[in-house]
Amino acid sequence: MSIPKLDAATEVTIAQWFVGDLEAYLKSDVMYWPIAPMNPLGDKMPQLTIGGLLESFARAAAAIDDLSSDQRSILQAARAGHDRIVAAHRAAYLNKAAREINSRLDAWSAYLDDAARKPSEVAAYYPHEVRSRAKVYLLAQALGQELPSAAQQRITALDTRLYAMFVPGAFVWDQRLQNMFPKDRCWWLYGQLPE
Repeated sequence: MSIPKLDAATEVTIAQWFVGDLEAYLKSDVMYWPIAPMNPLGDKMPQLTIGGLLESFARAAAAIDDLSSDQRSILQAARAGHDRIVAAHRAAYLNKAAREINSRLDAWSAYLDDAARKPSEVAAYYPHEVRSRAKVYLLAQALGQELPSAAQQRITALDTRLYAMFVPGAFVWDQRLQNMFPKDRCWWLYGQLPE
């Protein structure tokens, strides 16, 4: 199983629609916000989360050379909208990001449990499943000093578990994403699990 192909235009569309709903999302109690079905991606549109939005920004930036000037303007407007909404609703944004980190760590922990029990069955899914860890990285960056210490402890514990079974190697995603996820901080994207 592989992760979706890096398509900058799709990522710009996701970012634009996510930012359009961001304020309402931050005012809600839900963790995963469905985007209205009448969007350009239809049922292929992911649900809005802060981690998903940050991922779409990172993926679009990695492939920025593929964007037209109009698409770059849309991306810039989406980033500006994001920043404006975050400034206006900072506490809600930080709260959602902290909640999402726990949700992503739960998913990542479950995958690592499966990898320990049945490595040959789940190793091939690593490039897709490591997206949970990548979103944790992006969320932790967004939270900065506001990252709860309990979340940092969980991240460290899960990284230690992964490191014990990890086989270093090539970057598992599109090479253009390496600048967004440098090896010194995102070593878990530079290798695989043993089969």
